[in-house]
Amino acid sequence: MARRPFVSIIGPSGGNLVARLSDRLISATIVDQAGGESDTLTFVISISHPFPPAPPVGTRYMAAIGWSEGSARHAGIYTVQSVSIGGDAGSGYTMTVTCRSADYLDAMKTVDSEHFDNETVDKIFQQVAGRAGVSAMVDPELASIKLPYRLRWKQPPIDFLDDLATELGGTMKTAADRLLLMKRGAKRSASGAPFPPIIVPFDSQYGFDISIEARGEFKDLGGDWFDPIEGVLKSEQAVGIGSASRYLPVHLLPSQDEAKRAAEAIGREHARKSVSGFFSMAGNPHATAEAPVVPQGFGGEIDSLDIVCACATHEISFGDSGGWITTVDIESAASASGGKKAGGSGSGGGGDYVPSWEIPAGGPNAGG
Repeated sequence: MARRPFVSIIGPSGGNLVARLSDRLISATIVDQAGGESDTLTFVISISHPFPPAPPVGTRYMAAIGWSEGSARHAGIYTVQSVSIGGDAGSGYTMTVTCRSADYLDAMKTVDSEHFDNETVDKIFQQVAGRAGVSAMVDPELASIKLPYRLRWKQPPIDFLDDLATELGGTMKTAADRLLLMKRGAKRSASGAPFPPIIVPFDSQYGFDISIEARGEFKDLGGDWFDPIEGVLKSEQAVGIGSASRYLPVHLLPSQDEAKRAAEAIGREHARKSVSGFFSMAGNPHATAEAPVVPQGFGGEIDSLDIVCACATHEISFGDSGGWITTVDIESAASASGGKKAGGSGSGGGGDYVPSWEIPAGGPNAGG
């Protein structure tokens, strides 16, 4: 007997929308992003004329997914952003409801100016988020960083905090009434708790596409900053993860520590694109952005990659032929090991993997 996914979408009434709509619910899609864009929940409903009223914009839903009710994972709280209705008499009519994890508050879009003197990153986030009526959670490693001076000049709070997160090598997510600042590629949540790994066993029923290149793997990372005591422009160096080339940010940084931190963060952000692609698999409730991805059975070169999930998409269809497919878009964790897992867990033993076409006929010690 085929497995059936369990999905709950709880609205303001407290009832499960999935159970209430029954066979009128065609599909539900949940997209979990690493940052920069809001997570989304989209569900499609079969409707008939006269068409029912759509849920009002601003309606909140709480979603959970799993292979059983007892093991379902909380997938987030979402707010209705848009509704579309269409179709024809031949193929039928549908209503598509799109929800986002962030209800963009006016307070987070208000342009203003302010400055912070000798404050920690955690305090800056808490103050800015608090004034907008939301809370903030900051990765412990980033929370304690102290900035001598930070200016927000005619900028919305959401943009100011997002720019700061990028400079620190973090990624900011908006989730319901919270702002989450996570360290990019660290494989942990904003609280510091590690994400469970996304195990991807090779299965011929599911597709994948992985590209590996040397893009962005700089040997040296540098940043310019102005020394107010000596009154001169200086450069700060950081160690990259590649073997050649050098990266220098365009903009001047305000202090030596910030120059080094920003250069390293931006350099590693480029390096993350050295591995790209996706894996599809049977529905995996643990697939979430920033979680480590562990391929198994794809060959040593792929199995040994040190990669994280940049975006997890859960596509669930209902009805007799329904099912659940999870697709994870991946990127390099940009670790100090240069993109390979330490020690390797694939069939080729990590960095020692040698593809068969580079082994001479007769074995590795033969000829040439």
